[in-house]
Amino acid sequence: MKYKSGLTNGLIISAALLLIGGYTLLSDVKQNHPIPINYSAENSTAYFLEDKNGVINGTELLSRFNLSFDEIPHNTKPAFKVGDKFEYIGYSSRISRRSPDYTTQGVQKITYSVVKKERVRNMECYVIESVNLFLANKSDPLSPGKVLRLVYYISTETGKIIRFTSSEANVEKGVETNKKEYFADVPSEISEVYDAMIMYSPWMLSLDNEFKMEIKSFVGEGKIEKIVLKVVGTDKIKNRECYKVEKRIIGENNEVISREIKWIDAQKRILVKSDAYYENLKVSSLELVSEI
Repeated sequence: MKYKSGLTNGLIISAALLLIGGYTLLSDVKQNHPIPINYSAENSTAYFLEDKNGVINGTELLSRFNLSFDEIPHNTKPAFKVGDKFEYIGYSSRISRRSPDYTTQGVQKITYSVVKKERVRNMECYVIESVNLFLANKSDPLSPGKVLRLVYYISTETGKIIRFTSSEANVEKGVETNKKEYFADVPSEISEVYDAMIMYSPWMLSLDNEFKMEIKSFVGEGKIEKIVLKVVGTDKIKNRECYKVEKRIIGENNEVISREIKWIDAQKRILVKSDAYYENLKVSSLELVSEI
């Protein structure tokens, strides 16, 4: 089945390239993050949401991305429970458009908490709160960075991400400044492959030894980029049986833009570990370090 969406970089493309493709900190941690949008499935028009100062109220988004993929049936449901808590830590080389710096590593600390169940759009959902802290230098806890707080609403039946809210702020010497808040509904057409949540994505509920999914992005002038997710084996990580999933982002000339290996818990269907590569060099890693 073919799905198309008018989402922008802020929801799908950037999530795919940054959060999944490597969790890389850009060379300037003060740069603006893509702004989440509200999407109207009725008229296929995307609008920026109004922030607290009303600066971007009603701005129509002209740049569109069309996605195409075949939905693969799930073989399990989400295994979350209220009270669950997951902590991750990741390291990444600082990458700019000019060149990567493999000698300086940023750090990313993420905590996910399943706080309650709530009905959203007539669906019972798990409400999962996350706090993502990005610092430019892993050896300096007072280095500049960003903190991103998100709340995800995940259907207890389908496992799809229905909605999220977010707030972000700069961090200077441990103090948060320039805080902004947003929210966005995730359109049902693409919620199967919505990947802005690092710990979990609905496609993880479809994993088996034969799993393979391609997500094509039609980016204009006949250009096509695609994300390929494929189970390449099984592994045991920290006494967890895991599916080993290779993810490749492939450009229009069939060149591999980025590559990542993910280890997904076979029972809980959450991320246990990931390693991302730039050419043949590992540039970032993320690992589950605590679960309550």
